[in-house]
Amino acid sequence: KSRSTYRNIDLPPHCQDQRWPKHFLPTLYLWAGSQDDLWQISDVSLIKALQCIMDELYDTDLQYNVTSQGSVFGIATQRLAEWRSNFGSTGLAIMIDFFARNKDTEPKVLGTALISDFAFIFEDMDNIDPMQAYCSPFMLQLFATAHLHSIVGHVEVSALKTGVLAAIGMAGVLGICAASVSTVDIQEP
Repeated sequence: KSRSTYRNIDLPPHCQDQRWPKHFLPTLYLWAGSQDDLWQISDVSLIKALQCIMDELYDTDLQYNVTSQGSVFGIATQRLAEWRSNFGSTGLAIMIDFFARNKDTEPKVLGTALISDFAFIFEDMDNIDPMQAYCSPFMLQLFATAHLHSIVGHVEVSALKTGVLAAIGMAGVLGICAASVSTVDIQEP
């Protein structure tokens, strides 16, 4: 089967319980969010991560070897694509809401000001301080909505250092949040 044709029903029997959506996927998203480039995760790295998560969640229940042709890998890559896509659609919704609430300034003017010097990523857009990067309301709302919500329920996987990742492993996620907000195209009404 090709990767994109797998469905949850194709997962091994032990993965048909609630551990897959409630713990496996949040742990996968936590790990993926720590990668430098969320769009270019190698199959080898992903297989290793998936195997570590499988071994932790299903240690005695299931002896399964993750391969690039198997259902776990196929479904995991589908879910990662959906997770990444969510950043763009959520970022767009946040910006549409922001522009709708700021009727006193034309969206094109406001959008240009936000993009100038990447002001939209800073807590105080009038005082661009690198120590306040990624602290803007846009970034925090997108980060919380698209990422933090999706990693609730992750499990500790010592081989992946998920305890550390949950605290400081967010480089890739912050990058995708910034990219999602910065690519909103403001058109004249």
